[in-house]
Amino acid sequence: MVIAGRLDKEFIPAYYVMALGMMPVPLYKLISISQLLLLSKVVERTHATDTANELLDCLANSVPGLTVGDMHHCVNTTTVHHVTKSRIPFMWFTPIAFVIPYVFEDRMFMVDEYYTNQSVLNQALIIIHECTHLALDTQDYAYRWQADFHLLTDQQHEHNADSYVDAIVHHCLNDIVVSF
Repeated sequence: MVIAGRLDKEFIPAYYVMALGMMPVPLYKLISISQLLLLSKVVERTHATDTANELLDCLANSVPGLTVGDMHHCVNTTTVHHVTKSRIPFMWFTPIAFVIPYVFEDRMFMVDEYYTNQSVLNQALIIIHECTHLALDTQDYAYRWQADFHLLTDQQHEHNADSYVDAIVHHCLNDIVVSF
């Protein structure tokens, strides 16, 4: 039991220790995920949201048979949280943005130190990338700047988040330089 910030080891019954040891998710991860909600700032619609919608419309018009309704819904209804780099859960690297789809189906998290320094166009592409995870259940097989991106199969591209961003860059941005 925690008393005034200290762990009182004599007060913890053995069955609590056993139960904590058998938890499928370590307690520190549950606390870290909860902190995302408590210690973040919710941001309303921005120019990046409007730009993301315009880019999705362009993508739908440029790629026959592609429907973007679920991604539009994500862009327009997902709660965007801004967090500082020091408040994100342990990761091997610090991302610009991330989602936790199996915990939060309608929330995305932007790391302020990196996201706010991006242009509105890059912010819109980041929103679209994260929405593909939430709306289309995509993975991150490879990012468009990695050499492995060009080695993905058609099926992998269909389920790769950055492949949608790449399609927007090639079909809708007419040689505008995009980097993040």
